[in-house]
Amino acid sequence: MLTVSLVLILAAVVLAGLAVISTSIRRLEGATGTLDEGTAPALRYRVPNGMDAAAAVVTLHHRGYDVTPRYQDGETDLYIRTVDGGQAEREEIRTLIYNAGDAEHEDWHPAPRTWHPDEVRFADEDESRSR
Repeated sequence: MLTVSLVLILAAVVLAGLAVISTSIRRLEGATGTLDEGTAPALRYRVPNGMDAAAAVVTLHHRGYDVTPRYQDGETDLYIRTVDGGQAEREEIRTLIYNAGDAEHEDWHPAPRTWHPDEVRFADEDESRSR
């Protein structure tokens, strides 16, 4: 009887975990980088290979941005919730990402090597619109 109860509890935990994973994956939609099945505007930024996304995530969080990292097929994308995704907001986020390795917070102390991507370009921009 105890074994059956444990199996049922374990099955419920596994199903709940799958539901959470499925929901978080559904939050991330398409190249436009919308969140929550297209209801929230967002920018999608692909972290360059060899760079640690933690500096950018922490810096953006400290500035009040909701960031959802997604790792798939060896690539890390950051989905950054925006108010409107307008040019001024894009430039603020671009600057925060670019300078993320220089920032220090109580929960982030960058490695001695400075974290600077060569450029910061969002998924919906062409190559001419980068820093």
